[in-house]
Amino acid sequence: MNRPQIAVAAGGFAAFVNIYALQALLPSLCEVFSAPRHQVSLTVTATTLAVALASPWAGRLAAAWERRTLVAGSLLGLVLTTLLAATAKSLPELILWRFAEGLFLPALVASLMAFVAENWQGSALSRTMCNYVTWTVIGGFLGRFVAGWAGAHLGWRAALGMTAGLNALSGALLLINLPRRAPSTVLSGEQGLGYFLRQGPFQAAFVSGFNVLFSLVAMFTYITFRLSEPPFALSADTLGSIFCVYLVGIVVTPLAGRLMARWGFRRSLLGASVAAAGGALLTLSSSLGVVILGLTLSCCAAFVGQAGTSGYVGERGGPERATVLGLYLCFYYLGGSAGAALPGLLWPWGGWTACVGLVVLLQVVTLLLVRFRFAD
Repeated sequence: MNRPQIAVAAGGFAAFVNIYALQALLPSLCEVFSAPRHQVSLTVTATTLAVALASPWAGRLAAAWERRTLVAGSLLGLVLTTLLAATAKSLPELILWRFAEGLFLPALVASLMAFVAENWQGSALSRTMCNYVTWTVIGGFLGRFVAGWAGAHLGWRAALGMTAGLNALSGALLLINLPRRAPSTVLSGEQGLGYFLRQGPFQAAFVSGFNVLFSLVAMFTYITFRLSEPPFALSADTLGSIFCVYLVGIVVTPLAGRLMARWGFRRSLLGASVAAAGGALLTLSSSLGVVILGLTLSCCAAFVGQAGTSGYVGERGGPERATVLGLYLCFYYLGGSAGAALPGLLWPWGGWTACVGLVVLLQVVTLLLVRFRFAD
């Protein structure tokens, strides 16, 4: 890889290494803080909600500020708030620091996506976005795996400290390889946020992005509760190992980039939605092997969906791509927040079956939107 590609890879890793790391520790945190599932899941929801709230403004910052300065500030904020979360003495304090952590992430992600959209076009854009997503896969897996192992052997505070260290190392690699870019004037007028919200193809992309992260977060947050109970009864470190299925994305996502360049965004996203729904249904099995197969299919579909929707928005955002990407990220992470919270509210009535039903319903919505509103 050349230096720009290394910057994209390091940025993808840094953006995802700690945001969902606590998923593997949720059953343990229920015991530590003597709190129910829906309250402990707020440690994930708070972060993604903060990302969603800050994302529209992060797109404007990414267009107006010098890129390396903005990225460096975002990384410093991520590392410091993660370390402060490790010092929390109560569940509300942990949730507060996790919320603060999410406020720093959008500027990093919006800067990276704008950097990709500015420097690659056509099939090269599809491949580069898949490179970015591949490294978010690696970061997401390693964050969860390290947190699960450290939580089981060293405690949840050490787990957060270790993910902060991974974030700092990948951030340093990103800054070394990210070229400078002078700030540009943020455009206004008819092509403000409201303009993009009124466009049918962008509406479809925003909702599809919402559904992609909703499904991924819902599946991998609440599967830990199901697998920690009979008949599976898996331990915290074993639950962390479940996230090894993310590694399949390292192979699948680059291949998907080549197919996306050939088929276009529309057909690729239709296939991803079908795969996501099928994978969710497989996790209803009482066989651990079939559940893992379903999780593997679900996460691969999510990675393809993420690359497709973000690439579509970046390519069609024109001169204001940073602004529209920030708006896309708002919907994307709102989906993550809803995916972390809503199944918890339904769990007392429907358990894992209710979670799967929500995921399948949203994938049907995505299929309809992509089929009738997307334009290759």
